[in-house]
Amino acid sequence: MRTCRFGNGVFAKAKIHTGETIASFDGKIYENDSTEWDDPTLHDYLADHVIQFAPKRWRHSNGIAIMVNHSCEPNCGIKNLFDIVAMRDVASGEEINWDYEMAENSDKWRMQCQCNNPACRKLIGKFDNLPKELKKKYEGFISEWLLKS
Repeated sequence: MRTCRFGNGVFAKAKIHTGETIASFDGKIYENDSTEWDDPTLHDYLADHVIQFAPKRWRHSNGIAIMVNHSCEPNCGIKNLFDIVAMRDVASGEEINWDYEMAENSDKWRMQCQCNNPACRKLIGKFDNLPKELKKKYEGFISEWLLKS
């Protein structure tokens, strides 16, 4: 479905319960030195449609995970490195979103946020930049690889 601000997005068809898995990054794995990163026609697409799961490693999705937008006030988070999981109940018709800093820790990727939430951080990048209070709030929904490093 299309959103007003972001193009494609994912919306709940029915109520989603806390802890329910909504989508997974289940596609091709890319290394930092992969030739695809050097292809200018693929670079921007890959940078914005993969999830980081280790230093210099990212994974794409064969499904809807690549269409789930960022929000600075997310209703979902990351579990098991690749799963987008509801952090709270999500109402039918509500847009599904997650905070991309829950999984990203690269110095190369940045995104101007357009979520327009009162808590919007304006610039989204690496986990290390995520405010301490949000790390606490997101506890249990931050990609495991970031907590081990």
